Amino acid sequence: MLEITLIRCPSCSSKNIRKHSIQRNKQSTIQRYLCKNCQKTFTLKQELKNKSYSTNIILKAVSFYNLGHSQSEIIKLLGKKCKIKIPQTTISNWINEFKQITTFNRLRNEAKQQFKPENIIDQYEFLHNNLNYKYQIHNFKLNYLTNNNEKLERIKTYLEKIPTKEFPHHIFKPIVQQG
Repeated sequence: MLEITLIRCPSCSSKNIRKHSIQRNKQSTIQRYLCKNCQKTFTLKQELKNKSYSTNIILKAVSFYNLGHSQSEIIKLLGKKCKIKIPQTTISNWINEFKQITTFNRLRNEAKQQFKPENIIDQYEFLHNNLNYKYQIHNFKLNYLTNNNEKLERIKTYLEKIPTKEFPHHIFKPIVQQG
């Protein structure tokens, strides 16, 4: 829990604030604060305006759609991962609403013809200086961008080599300093 003395007003940057009320919607409860200087109220959560569901849920739904899942599959995936049942019409509305900012949407049909949703993105984890590093390859985008371009084909070959034993993984190991 964040101490109230560390919170600043987003309007005037004052630290002179107090808890004001609790905002409830269908899916969550959010603490509201009042700035004693400018009298404006605010929350710490960065949620989309006029949405009953969290930004995270909406983002997951649109991402699943862009991976090639149908709307009925999205309902099942969100039910499994987030323990929530979202109506199909709500998911459809999100897809239409965010179509302009999800640029992959225009390539979705072509990607679905080439890859199953579970094969569009390959994910790997590496240990780099004792930190987990997640490496992902978007297979359709890589094929789409490198198609018939020799220079980009070399980049594709390199990127595809990273998760294999052919890649020099020893360069990611920490250097031992001699003292």
